[in-house]
Amino acid sequence: MRSAKATSTSVRKQWFDQATLALVTNAQERAMKAKTKKQGAKDLAREARQRSSQLSTSSDTVGVSFAGAAFQADYFSSKFAKRGMLVYSIIQDLLSKSSSLINGSDEITVASFGGGPGTDAAGIVWIQKEFFPNCTVECTLFDYETSWKRYVKTLDSLFGDAVNVNFRPCDVTQPVNSDANRHVCEVDTMDILLFCYVCHETSSRQTTLQFYTDIALNAKSGAFVILADVKTTSKRCLEEVATTMIQARRIERLNLSKPPNAEVICDIDMVHLETLPQVSINAIAGIASCCYVQSMDVAFDMGITFGKAVGQKHVFITHGHIDHIKALPGHVGERALNKMAPATYYVPKHLTENIKQILAAYESMTEAALPANIVGVEAGMSFRISSTVLVKAFATVHRVPSLGYVAYRVSRQLKPEYVGLDREELIALRKAKVLIENEVLIPEVAYTGDTQIDFFDSSNEENNADFLRANDKTSPAKATERGHIHVQQLLAMQYRFENQHVVLTHFSARYSLPVLEKLLTFDPSIQPQLWIAHGQFSTSLYCSRD
Repeated sequence: MRSAKATSTSVRKQWFDQATLALVTNAQERAMKAKTKKQGAKDLAREARQRSSQLSTSSDTVGVSFAGAAFQADYFSSKFAKRGMLVYSIIQDLLSKSSSLINGSDEITVASFGGGPGTDAAGIVWIQKEFFPNCTVECTLFDYETSWKRYVKTLDSLFGDAVNVNFRPCDVTQPVNSDANRHVCEVDTMDILLFCYVCHETSSRQTTLQFYTDIALNAKSGAFVILADVKTTSKRCLEEVATTMIQARRIERLNLSKPPNAEVICDIDMVHLETLPQVSINAIAGIASCCYVQSMDVAFDMGITFGKAVGQKHVFITHGHIDHIKALPGHVGERALNKMAPATYYVPKHLTENIKQILAAYESMTEAALPANIVGVEAGMSFRISSTVLVKAFATVHRVPSLGYVAYRVSRQLKPEYVGLDREELIALRKAKVLIENEVLIPEVAYTGDTQIDFFDSSNEENNADFLRANDKTSPAKATERGHIHVQQLLAMQYRFENQHVVLTHFSARYSLPVLEKLLTFDPSIQPQLWIAHGQFSTSLYCSRD
């Protein structure tokens, strides 16, 4: 069951990624055709980002135009998956308790108000797939911005047989019977009525909320109404709209298991291990590898990037294999999109020019700046990334040049000759600019990247940190040939570990978590707490004797 859920989550995310790319590409192509001599593509992209920055996930959209293909490309890129997943999460939550909430007849009809970009309908696609696979869904996108209509064909293609979409103009700030809403019809036949990210705008422009009163009075019995937003500042607006509809007609309010939050819904990225410091990781051999330690503001490798991994300002790359580095441009781009300061990427020195060329190619393709600081690294080099964190590179043994990294916690201790002095004496020495403390480096997290077992030497301080990365392959000889570690080699040296935590990850995709648990038969008496991190799953094998 657990594996099936993870597979579904992974497939769903992949679908959203592909759909987002298709819509962004469509919009960018339209933007290129529309550019003029007065305003080039770079200017269009810059203006689009400026307008997009005025919109938070739910901010008041009064005065912000949704027109323009460049802006719409930016909108699809930043919000399509989040908003689609929000709708999916809400309905999935309710249907998991009672699937009879929606009548699963041959056809389900949906009205998506403010849903012109198709984000809400995208969430409905996955509701259809998981709960009503034998039903067809007809979804009408109602929106004030009529230019969203140009993407209906692309949406229809993406949604396939799951959901059919059509577009109609609408203004939720005007009564339903107004001329502006002459195309708002058949509301009395709709099974689901979606109002996502529109309540805030409506309540700020129309205090009577007549549109919602009209919808409540005309909706058919048993219709499912969803008012959704994720910002605290919009809760008042949602409550006002809900109260207005309840006053117009008897409506039963349903409770969610968990309040919707777009950031949390999309945070399906990494396994968060209960280590100290906490390590978050997603790694499968040949597919992807990324580990980050949020408390230290560091990430190791960038073969995949999600959620909070984007927030890490210091990224250390072990080697150039694609499963360890392919998401680096995405990390740069997402930080730029979110107006975050450029991150620093520490890469093996021989890869610096390659990385710069890759980013330059992406800049050329997207016609947008991708600011990044690229630093070449050799074994033995150290980088002080904050007052309390220092990262040191060390050599590993792989079939291509590779490095590992140790993240140290920096602390200070009184020099022996000053121990025992009272506070006033110490203050006087500091005022006299006497160095009375030694800087102490405590190894906390070691990350090896892909490496042979030859790397390990218990005398190396990096192996006394709290994180060791290993790999399992077909045979010890084959593992060595490919520059990796075999599970048999790991088991043979288990008694040499002096760590608090040992995390084993980056296994082949052909293994499931239960199989790995059986393979890794460590002695329960060994000191470290052992973890297996495999893709989106993790498990703890044994606890420390302490």
